[in-house]
Amino acid sequence: MAAAFGDMAAVQEEVRKRPASLDEKSPQDMTPLVSAVAAGQLEMARWLLDQGADPNVQTVEGLS
Repeated sequence: MAAAFGDMAAVQEEVRKRPASLDEKSPQDMTPLVSAVAAGQLEMARWLLDQGADPNVQTVEGLS
């Protein structure tokens, strides 16, 4: 997932095209926000939150 790798341009383009992608889960059951935080991509996480990503969306394991 681009958010986990800190690929800001790719994430911005995806969100521009599909705003709902902010909270979509990957096949690994992670939202872009959870992926960014898990990978230590704090700038990405802040940007996602600024765009309206829901910090309360949980994975099956209860992570948010």
